Parts: sequence; C-alpha cells; structure tokens
Amino acid sequence: MSEGHRNVACVLCKYQHRRHDGSCEFGQYFASIRSIEFENACRLFGLAKLLRLMRSAEASERQVMVDSILIEANMWNNDPIHGALGHVLTLNNQI
Repeated sequence: MSEGHRNVACVLCKYQHRRHDGSCEFGQYFASIRSIEFENACRLFGLAKLLRLMRSAEASERQVMVDSILIEANMWNNDPIHGALGHVLTLNNQI
C-alpha cells in the first residue's frame, strides 16, 4: 500500500505553481513544513528579492540566511509596527 518516497514539492515550487524536480535549487532550504514562514517572508520581502538574496549568497551561507530571513519575517508578522525591534524591546523590559 505504501507508494514509497514521493517527491514532495517544496514551498517555493508550490508558491510559483511549478512542478518540484531536481532543478529546484532552493528546495532544500524551504521545506513544505515551513509554508507559513515562507508566506510571511514573501509578504515582507517579495519573491523576487528573496530569490535574489539567495542567489547572491554563497552555498555554505544559504541555510543561515534562510533561517534569519524567516525569523525576521515572523517577527514582522507578529508585530507589524516594530518588527524585530519590538521583540528586542520586550526582552529588554523583561530583564
């Protein structure tokens, strides 16, 4: 009954309505479980700028870049007025 391992589309391919295959250069960074975070990043930066940032980074630095972009986008989604600064100020007040 098991169909074996399927080629699950990454969020980037789903967003662009493309078929996910071996030519997807950023699929490994945008797993399907991070779809909400990816949508927040596309809303904040735009898909074109996000892809341009990814292409400008060295391959060894891309995972760190993706993580920081997604965290920044989530912070802006949670606090649309202050973004990451609002989170820093909250933490500072807790101290």
